[in-house]
Amino acid sequence: MVLPAGCCIRLPPDAEVRDAFEYFGWKDPEAVDESLAFMNVAANAKILWDVGALFGFFSLAFALKGADRRALAFEPNPSSRAKLEECLHLNPAAKVEVFEFAVGLPDKVVEFEVGFHYTAIVKSPAWQGEENSAQRETVAIKTVSIDELIERDLDSPDIIKIDVEGHELDVLLGAQKLLLAKKPLLSIELHPGLLARRGTSALAIAEYLEDAGYVLDDTDLKPVKKDFFKRQNTLRIVAL
Repeated sequence: MVLPAGCCIRLPPDAEVRDAFEYFGWKDPEAVDESLAFMNVAANAKILWDVGALFGFFSLAFALKGADRRALAFEPNPSSRAKLEECLHLNPAAKVEVFEFAVGLPDKVVEFEVGFHYTAIVKSPAWQGEENSAQRETVAIKTVSIDELIERDLDSPDIIKIDVEGHELDVLLGAQKLLLAKKPLLSIELHPGLLARRGTSALAIAEYLEDAGYVLDDTDLKPVKKDFFKRQNTLRIVAL
């Protein structure tokens, strides 16, 4: 598959993997804008942390654009991680290291709903009232923070991509030292409905990042105002 950003990725016959790569490659205009904005912002970056890597689209697209680039891909879902490893086997030139960690706050156990993505949940009254909530399969996972991982001597990122289905604020709170000290570039997908289920919002994330000194852009790399974060559809931002 040849991506709009210009690199070629070999894919397994797995239909789920192909559909995910096609989604960001050309099927969904907003997702394509997100991937192109990410590649533009990451043009001079050497180390990517891909938090919520799924099958590795962003890790592979980033790493295959230069021999001096490498990605650290974090994916706690064993099924997704296995498919990511298969993609990496077919693209040996890509320097991507895979980790099973669920990234978030340090030393915290979070319950995730099992599915195509692992979605962080909260057992709030609103959650308990959702249809069929009792039948949903969940798994409890201990999370580790970005700051903690760096203290374990993982190389600091130049850019972080975050797509964690409503768990975004925990990831960012767990990276406070890094954000203030190094201010890596950020490419984030925000899910207002899932954030609300966890008692927070896209606006809260925007304010947190602005307090850390970031300027927030949309996928056209144009600055956004506070009203942008009050939308209910999926939001995609770049923080510089």
